[in-house]
Amino acid sequence: MDFIDAKLVHGKLSHFNISVNVNDQFLEAVEANDDWTFKFNQKKYGTVKAKVIWDKIVENMMTSAEPGLINWTNFSKNNSYYFEPVLGTNPCGETTLGPYGVCDLGSLVLPNFITGSVNTNWIKLEQTIKLAVRFLDNVIQCNKYVLKQIEVNANKSRRIGIGVLGVAEYLFAKKVRYGSDKSIMELERLMQFIRNKCYEASIELAAEKGAFPAFDPIHYGKASFIRKLPASMRLDIKKYGVRNCTLQAIAPTGTISLLTPYTSSSEPLFAKAYERRDRVGNRIYIHPMYEKMVKNGEEIPEWFVDSFDLQPEDHFNIQCTVQKYVDASVSKTINLPRESTTEDLSRLLLEYVHDLKGVTVYRDGCRGEQPLNQISTEDAIKHIQSGVVKNSLENGDVACLSGNCEI
Repeated sequence: MDFIDAKLVHGKLSHFNISVNVNDQFLEAVEANDDWTFKFNQKKYGTVKAKVIWDKIVENMMTSAEPGLINWTNFSKNNSYYFEPVLGTNPCGETTLGPYGVCDLGSLVLPNFITGSVNTNWIKLEQTIKLAVRFLDNVIQCNKYVLKQIEVNANKSRRIGIGVLGVAEYLFAKKVRYGSDKSIMELERLMQFIRNKCYEASIELAAEKGAFPAFDPIHYGKASFIRKLPASMRLDIKKYGVRNCTLQAIAPTGTISLLTPYTSSSEPLFAKAYERRDRVGNRIYIHPMYEKMVKNGEEIPEWFVDSFDLQPEDHFNIQCTVQKYVDASVSKTINLPRESTTEDLSRLLLEYVHDLKGVTVYRDGCRGEQPLNQISTEDAIKHIQSGVVKNSLENGDVACLSGNCEI
């Protein structure tokens, strides 16, 4: 219970994300208002109503955006279950890791695969996915490891994580509203394609270079995610093996997306116009499409939305759709309006968490300082007129601390 309260004081543990493990048994106890006994190493530490624990978690989510939730029932169903059960996550929760596990991540910039303003270039996307899988697999060989145990484990599982960024702009290009039924259909098709091509590429690499050392065709084939692959692909895995234990992870890409003019990860556009306050400084970001609409006096179309136009259900539906086709996890923020209540959040979590591996929520304004802050239309117009606008980081915005670029 103390751990759940660990981040109530702003500034305390500010460089750490914390989450609470829950499982289906606990969630069922919450809904049934049953008792829950605290246990550790077979020792019991007291019993309370499960809902008392749950209410404390939800209340803290509302007031300080932490803790997050990890659904251990889903999270522990990893492709490495038979040789390296997962113990936890990387800091943002998108990668399932065992002891001495490490991340090897890269992201597909989805708007780059739109041609003719609306169509997806599936051939270009397939070529890029296969190149990305080979690239990240090579990173495992080229990397310098701090500890020998990390090097051994990285090579044993060859775990990589292909992610995405620019989902918002991908949907904008198709004139589809984020969270709508049509957006779910678009992302179902996209994410299934990415999943299949990632695994095809890894099977081809296994035929060329060999499967990951811990691969076992019988046990690997029983993993819950692998059982959902097309039968033809499962047969190829049995015949050729697979180069990488897992292949996907949807990282938040909050910083690297600043190198592009696109929105991070699977998130919606945070705001059509906002101020970002971070260690680089304060900057005004106005989405290029919004800037063009404002300058031309155009009416904002119904599909051009940001997080302030959406309901929490829109976020959950997108995350659940993406998670269905990702073998690791999806790091995403469920943005809540300021007027949201604990009852609203509790109801939604108890429904959607069963389909997810992790949940992070943020209620607007719940922390005294937040890096992203929406600005009004009037202020956006003033900034556009003054020319003090950015759509991505530019040369000179940042510099290596040493004064030299080590890369």
